[in-house]
Amino acid sequence: MAERYDWLLFDADDTLYDFRLAEHTALSATLLEHYGRVEPYWLSHYHGINKRLFAELERGEITMAELRPRRFREWLDHHTLEGDPQALSAAYLDQLCQQAQLIDGTEAVLAALHGRFKLAIVTNGFTRAQRSRFALSSLHRYFDALFISEEIGAFKPHAAYFDAVFQALGHPTRERVMIIGDNPDTDIAGGLNYGIATCWLNRHGETSQHQPQHEIRQLDQLLELL
Repeated sequence: MAERYDWLLFDADDTLYDFRLAEHTALSATLLEHYGRVEPYWLSHYHGINKRLFAELERGEITMAELRPRRFREWLDHHTLEGDPQALSAAYLDQLCQQAQLIDGTEAVLAALHGRFKLAIVTNGFTRAQRSRFALSSLHRYFDALFISEEIGAFKPHAAYFDAVFQALGHPTRERVMIIGDNPDTDIAGGLNYGIATCWLNRHGETSQHQPQHEIRQLDQLLELL
């Protein structure tokens, strides 16, 4: 089956990178700097806000510029804390740029795929953070291209995002491209709608209305498919 695909498109956060750990580490450092302490429920509440706002962003309901301070404005209002949302957002992004932790086993999988396939990252994220984390990690050894929504001006799952990716890749045959990601609403829905193969990295056994061609629980199971 190895000859079936030319390109493998990987989502970044929670597929390759351990984003929960990165977010926890960066946010803890930011709050400790500004408030001298970190309460556990502060972190879980922020995570919920950020997840909801990113879903709104991907649906086109808000912009990147609106998302960055708004998540901290909502967080501050909820906890009745004093602070500047813009300053907190900037400090958090500075910290996030330094967080390049990969999910255990990721590099071994990429090393096994490298040379057999062309690899690219397709991510909905902030340019400065994603490029910094990419440079700090070992991922740059394995990937031929990195596509970031903020640079493209469109987001997964929208066709405009995939149009930009495919143009940059030289318009590969869609049947010879597969996307691998953890988010069924962006990675899987986007791939299905664009006519490319999809592999859902469903670590927690969740359900979805979107039906991928492949579903795995751990990234190393991808090697069995290819």
